[in-house]
Amino acid sequence: MNKSLSSFDPQRSLVVAKPVRVFVAEDDDEMRTLVCAALRHRGYDVTEATNGRDMLHRIRDAIYGTIAQPDLIVMDIKMPGYSGLAVLATLQRARWATPVILMTAFADDDVRMAASELGATLLLDKPFDIDLLETAVDILSPRRPKRSVREKETSTKS
Repeated sequence: MNKSLSSFDPQRSLVVAKPVRVFVAEDDDEMRTLVCAALRHRGYDVTEATNGRDMLHRIRDAIYGTIAQPDLIVMDIKMPGYSGLAVLATLQRARWATPVILMTAFADDDVRMAASELGATLLLDKPFDIDLLETAVDILSPRRPKRSVREKETSTKS
């Protein structure tokens, strides 16, 4: 018997994948609830922030190890306190490499240019189809989450 197979111990070889963590900052309660619920349903570990200042606190906590660092950030541009662009500028100065998806109902050419220059990965215009955000998060995630129960049931019926 092959020595490498005979010494294989499935209990010791089990690799547990870390959950994909997404930080979401949105000041509108309904929109934040919708975005977070959709991402959680797809298997993401979501940390919520109610505005830009709250997002910066979450990021600081991640830097200091109080909470896990995000794999992806989703945030609104227009929020009280710090805007999404101000948060993105802070991330850029800190050389933070986490992909960032921005959402806004107020995108003009100047906002789009600023978002691009600050390193936003994607800018979504509100209103948008939540499926578009889910797909973007899936594509930008370094590790895909487990499929939801509903997705598994749908794929087995096909």
